[in-house]
Amino acid sequence: MDSSPDPGIARSSGPGSARASLLAPAAVVVVGLAVTVLASGAAAVAHDASVRADMIEHAHTRIQAVARVLDSTATQVVALQALYRASEEVEPSEFDTFAATLLASGDAAAFEWVPRVRAADRAAWEAAHMPVGITERGGAGLQPAGARQEYFPVEVVVPLRPNQRALGFDLGSESDRADMLAKARATGRILAGGPVELVQGGTGFLTVAPVVREGEDDGLVGFVVSVSVASDVLTAALAPLPDDNLVVRLFREEEGVKGTLGSWPAGAVGAAPTSIVSEVVELSSGAFRVEVEPTSGFEASHRSAAPRWVLTAGLMFTALLAGYVRLLGSRAAAAREHAAMLTREMEERRRAEAAAVELEARFRALAEEAPVGIYLLQDGRFQYVNHRFAKAFGMAPADVHTPDELPATGEAWLPGDAEIEVDGRTLQLHAVHTQIDGREAVIGTVNDVTEARRSESERQRAEQLEALGVLAASIAHDFNNLLAVILGNVSMAQMRAGQSSSLLAEAEQAVLRAQGLTSQLSSFARGGEPVRVPMDVGPVVREAVAFALRGSAATASVDVEAGVWAVNGDSSQQIGRAHV
Repeated sequence: MDSSPDPGIARSSGPGSARASLLAPAAVVVVGLAVTVLASGAAAVAHDASVRADMIEHAHTRIQAVARVLDSTATQVVALQALYRASEEVEPSEFDTFAATLLASGDAAAFEWVPRVRAADRAAWEAAHMPVGITERGGAGLQPAGARQEYFPVEVVVPLRPNQRALGFDLGSESDRADMLAKARATGRILAGGPVELVQGGTGFLTVAPVVREGEDDGLVGFVVSVSVASDVLTAALAPLPDDNLVVRLFREEEGVKGTLGSWPAGAVGAAPTSIVSEVVELSSGAFRVEVEPTSGFEASHRSAAPRWVLTAGLMFTALLAGYVRLLGSRAAAAREHAAMLTREMEERRRAEAAAVELEARFRALAEEAPVGIYLLQDGRFQYVNHRFAKAFGMAPADVHTPDELPATGEAWLPGDAEIEVDGRTLQLHAVHTQIDGREAVIGTVNDVTEARRSESERQRAEQLEALGVLAASIAHDFNNLLAVILGNVSMAQMRAGQSSSLLAEAEQAVLRAQGLTSQLSSFARGGEPVRVPMDVGPVVREAVAFALRGSAATASVDVEAGVWAVNGDSSQQIGRAHV
């Protein structure tokens, strides 16, 4: 067995060479471990910052959602206030209809109309509106309201069924409600109150808007009131949002009007008081404070294994880096080859694109110089028309967009042949069906055949006239021969009669006129015009009258005034058809 060394393999010798070959991997390991530790720590810090930023972003999203619902309720109260300001008297049915519409699009639990009733008007108001009377809360529930200078009872409430118990209840009978009404009355603006125990049951808060009209002692007619339940408001605002394990609390935050209105989700407990995001929202109805606190579930859902993964990835990267260095040379060669291949492909693509541009330019020049109009119709629009197409319709190519702009029906643009008339010209259309970019299209031509048709018509007319002239010459020749025989016989009959005969004279005149007609027919056959000469109109009229009365017992007298002008005419024409 030959044990000689392979000449293609370089062998190292000695411990120095072995130590040198380990220096690069050792350096990679040291640097990789240092970078891995630093990256893992940075990942942990970045994760904590990301969790905090994510929590703040979600908190602000929820705060804005709650603010929108609260502002929507205030806007609805203003709309009801405008209803009372716009009308001297609002019927309960009108309030029901308008309030029901607002309830369908909003998140309030109920809307109420609370009029101002003076003590002197209490009995009349109760008789007209509330047989049960004006009530207030007592030890055993609701009881008749005590004597006061004025009352603010609930006259109308929508919806009625769950809130019927509130009818007649005097909002001014309790200090918190009375203070809210007084403040709204004094400022004249819409105002939301703090948490109150609702007469119809449960806890909620009221938003009131004073209705003021001219003619009252201080202008106050009553209040439009919305009843809101904090849990309903928070549910309407937050239920559409994804559950991110956050507790949202709503507070009334204004001087003299404070208190916790509610929280959402019900029963949820925050787990990170130091991470609470709190924001005061200023609305038209007052200031509200919204707090958002993460629960333990939020921390768990945002716990990340990123630092551990960074550490693991760093170690793996360190282990693979040495192998990568060895492969770097071969990959660099492969990259250079790939770059050369891409360069060749790009060059070929540039040549192909240049050839395509040149070919397109040739075809476009061919289309523009074509002796007929050319068009491409696709997706209901002209994608291309040349200048002859546009000129055929009296337009510029840039102004041609759709077939509806042209004086032709939609069927004219279908594949096949068609003719249309445009401004007295005849346009011949020829179209074929094709596909371009995988979509249906029609390519066609438009040719103005007006002059060709006119030339063809004139040629046919000339041929017809030529044929008619040959026929007319033949007929005139034969007819003239017959007239010569007749004229000879008439002349011999006159000589034998021995005396003048008017009938023979008339016959002779008729034969002479017939000979004149044959002369005219011959002239027409040679392309000439009738021979017109000045002639006296009197004999023509007398001869025409005599011709018309021949064979009848009637007689006529023709009196032609002297000095009548002569006319240009052909005396050889038949009576009644002379050319003048």
